[in-house]
Amino acid sequence: MTLVACFGSVTVRRCETCHVTLGAAVLGVTIDGYAVEGGYDVEGGPHTSFSVAQSLGSIRASLRSPGTFEHLEELVGRAAAMGCGELRLTMEWARLEPRADVRDLDALGTYERALGAARAAGMSTAVVLCDTAWPSWLGQEPWLSSWAPERFAAHAGWLAGRLDGVAQSVVTFRAPNRASNDGWREGTRPPYRKGAGDDATSALDGMLVAHLLAARSIETAAPTMRRAVLFEASARYVGEAMWRDLAAGIVDPALLEARRDGYERAVPRTARRTSREARLPDAGSLRCARRFADAPECEWWLAGDEPELLSAAIEHAGGAVTTVELGAGSRGWASQLATSLPLLAGGSVEVRRLQLHGLVSSSGPLDRPVGLLEVDQHGGGWLIAPLSDAIEAALRRFRS
Repeated sequence: MTLVACFGSVTVRRCETCHVTLGAAVLGVTIDGYAVEGGYDVEGGPHTSFSVAQSLGSIRASLRSPGTFEHLEELVGRAAAMGCGELRLTMEWARLEPRADVRDLDALGTYERALGAARAAGMSTAVVLCDTAWPSWLGQEPWLSSWAPERFAAHAGWLAGRLDGVAQSVVTFRAPNRASNDGWREGTRPPYRKGAGDDATSALDGMLVAHLLAARSIETAAPTMRRAVLFEASARYVGEAMWRDLAAGIVDPALLEARRDGYERAVPRTARRTSREARLPDAGSLRCARRFADAPECEWWLAGDEPELLSAAIEHAGGAVTTVELGAGSRGWASQLATSLPLLAGGSVEVRRLQLHGLVSSSGPLDRPVGLLEVDQHGGGWLIAPLSDAIEAALRRFRS
């Protein structure tokens, strides 16, 4: 789980001409599916893209107990009691469609009851369709295929139809650029390939095609539901900023090259950990570039835990980014507020919403408990740990 603090109706100023206006103040909670629910990649449970590596012993086993998934309503109730006004829930595709064309309506009911509990408590609701994992039956490299985006769009349309009036917003993908980089460049997540730069670009292209097709399906099934994609801010232009430019209709190679030069000059030196691509992808060869022009309206959200990098990306976006999600980083979620807001107040750009995310997870035999709203599943049990004094103090500060 992740606590989200959104601070709005304020203007954070660094000088008279440079400011970021923050809107839609809300304190919220995020439940990140695969990362905390438990019960994945076990006999009789839903299997994900991590299943193969776990079976081979290449990575540690995921959390075995499904305790968090079975107590979603209780978690929502605790979040509401803490004063949270928003729930963002990852509804794992692998749990909802464990085999191709076989949907688990009991699992859907569990998610729907959690969303219903949030609405009953007066919380706004948003859902994420694909985050870290995808169903194992898609294979290890679905986003390089021509058929997986269509399957994702069908899933998105079905789910949006079921959630119309229950969820106000739907995020198609959370950090697709992180998934492509880690999966095909760094080899730290499925499909665990290293140095496959061209395929990393193709995979991200495939995810953006899936996003655009899903957005169309969602618009048809639930016209009033807000649609968004959430990227992570990246020092590499091709990591996020180029795709934002393509969405804005910039396809001329010379202009894209100029945009890259400007972006990478603006990236702070402390964030330059990756080498520059020798060449930009040909926009004409990218499947998503041909679809952006007639795509339904979607919001572009940006996440990161380095405020200087986020500030550079926000200014480069020129108003295209509507929501910024600030992670805790190494400083911890509560301390980010004081250090980050002045750094983000660096451009004459309005940001509709700023979210301050803390690092929160389940604890168990293989999971180290970390900050904020901690769920303990050690030994197959399940409970929500008491809030620490530091968290209580931070919550009082935010409420005041």
